[in-house]
Amino acid sequence: MTNSTTTTTTKTPETNMVFDDNVIAKSLVRPLVMLMEY
Repeated sequence: MTNSTTTTTTKTPETNMVFDDNVIAKSLVRPLVMLMEY
């Protein structure tokens, strides 16, 4: 389990949940950053 975790995110539910949390966090941070920069 070196870098294969990034490619096997869809196979393992646990890593998929974490990946989803990261995506949600980024999707929430991006608009905030856009507003701050604007």
